[in-house]
Amino acid sequence: MATFVDYVGAVRYYGQCAPELAIVTDCPVAFPATPDTTVHVTHPIQGEIIQVPEGGRIVSSTGLVTTVETDTFPRPGNGFWGPGGAEVTYAFTDSTVKNSFRYYYAVTAYDFNSIRSGPSSFESARLTKLVTPRASSGQEMAGAVQTQLLGADGAVLDAAAPVPTIDAATGVFSGPMPPTNGLDVAFYRVRPTARREWYGDREDRFARDGHGDERCASRD
Repeated sequence: MATFVDYVGAVRYYGQCAPELAIVTDCPVAFPATPDTTVHVTHPIQGEIIQVPEGGRIVSSTGLVTTVETDTFPRPGNGFWGPGGAEVTYAFTDSTVKNSFRYYYAVTAYDFNSIRSGPSSFESARLTKLVTPRASSGQEMAGAVQTQLLGADGAVLDAAAPVPTIDAATGVFSGPMPPTNGLDVAFYRVRPTARREWYGDREDRFARDGHGDERCASRD
């Protein structure tokens, strides 16, 4: 379990506890004026941790310690959960997503420090990631492409035919040139999933190709 060790009474303790004002009546330990490594309180880094900066506690006219300024970790309103205590969470699994819907996630990193050492938390810039989950239906079939070279009359051409020779005297070829034996094909769009939508008694199948909201439709 990740822990935070308080040597100076920086954590907000209730009651008459303000070590910086030499008041330790209700402190969990008698924090000395000069920090001593043998006198401390260990806190698990779990949920909210509230610390009091220097000058954040005063003594009221009635003699009671009053907290006038605090620093909360994680910062309220930042949308982050506090640490779980048992372990530091390095991964988050969203189990509520729906297939083919677009989701945005912001990823950041933050740490925790003593308020007496500086800001209690440093946070990195949030990086937004776009994710569209697509669960396999189990019915996909691998695509296959077959090529065939045909002449103008529909006859199959032999790409392995030899190159004709040329008569040195007349410059006439001994026969026709063979067809091309190379072909470059590029597929720019892949449709890995399909979604079915029903309109009355007609079924339309829409295949989403991941390019915005563009759709291609075919009728049964």
